[in-house]
Amino acid sequence: MIVTLYQESNPLICIKANDKEIFKGKLNNKLTEFDIACKKIILSIELLDKSSKDTIVMHDRIIKDKFIKIYSIKFNDLLLNETDFLNMYHPYLYHNNNKIKSNFLGFNSPSYLECRITHPHNQLIKPLIN
Repeated sequence: MIVTLYQESNPLICIKANDKEIFKGKLNNKLTEFDIACKKIILSIELLDKSSKDTIVMHDRIIKDKFIKIYSIKFNDLLLNETDFLNMYHPYLYHNNNKIKSNFLGFNSPSYLECRITHPHNQLIKPLIN
């Protein structure tokens, strides 16, 4: 599976698959792909360096911010955009003892996003077996 992340302001992040760190570093490209060789995982993405200084507000509007979001996930030839991903896998953002359904990670650190991902074919076949 290929997970594509979209970012603003080069965040420092940590990505884990089944509690195993697969990437830790700064993202420099707007879109970055990670190839994760698992058909069933718990994906965790942590934003490590976000502070209130990273959010620039002018006239009550955010004009610049540091954030990351899951842009898409691709399984072989099946591409799920961020809306499909949000509806199918129910990712949650954890921040200050709050749990919010989201594919967007932009609160001040520490905060992380987590979800269980199985191949969509497994999602479709499971109801037929039960």
